[in-house]
Amino acid sequence: VSNAEHLELSESVGMINLSHFAIYDIAGPDAESLLEYLSVARVGGPTPVGKGVYTHFLDENGGIKADLTIVRLDATSFRVICGGDTGHRDLVWIQRMA
Repeated sequence: VSNAEHLELSESVGMINLSHFAIYDIAGPDAESLLEYLSVARVGGPTPVGKGVYTHFLDENGGIKADLTIVRLDATSFRVICGGDTGHRDLVWIQRMA
């Protein structure tokens, strides 16, 4: 994304092709608590439906395990958007931590 496109997305509206990203939906009564536990940033609680939050997952030593975006879909559903090259690894991490 060019600088001009980035500014337009930040200030107005735009479309981005995310087909090269790994996209997973995490849903259920414990989805929010799981993603809150894994994420550095606040992704649940008062986060409005439709809002995307850029965050990190940390490993047991506090190192960055993953950088990703989590979008709140509804009260118990979230969309996790990871880099295409790390998507499977990130999904396995989520499953291991669940």
